[in-house]
This record gives sequence, structure tokens and C-alpha cells, in this order.
Amino acid sequence: MSSENTCRNCGITEFYYSDVDSRGPYGPNLLPIGGVFSNPKFVIRVCGTCGIVDWFVPNNHLAAVRATFVRKTK
Repeated sequence: MSSENTCRNCGITEFYYSDVDSRGPYGPNLLPIGGVFSNPKFVIRVCGTCGIVDWFVPNNHLAAVRATFVRKTK
């Protein structure tokens, strides 16, 4: 998760967090890692002042993301 303690939009420090499934029954698999019985989640952070939302991949899934996703360089 981001180490920044202030909102990138409004600069306030009031955040609310929740874990959300990356796979929905009617939507795409937004984090295609793991197997059939795996249920990776995102951590979402919502600014309590302006409402901007940031999505994070939890640290325990980063190795799988590095192994599965393609790295782009500038």
C-alpha cells in the first residue's frame, strides 16, 4: 500500500479502508493470479473528505503479480 499519508487530491489525512474481492460473479477477474480456489483481494482506500478512491494490491500478492503481469518500461 502507498506510504503516503495524505490524499493525492485534497491533501487531507482522513482515510477509510476495506478489502474487496477482485473477482465478481458477474464481472471480470480484475486480479488474475492464483488458482481456481484462490480469492485475491484488493485493499481500497477512500478519502473521507473528497471521496477519491485508491486501489492497492496487498503485499502478500505482489510476488504473484510480478510473475503473472508484463512489466512495461519507459
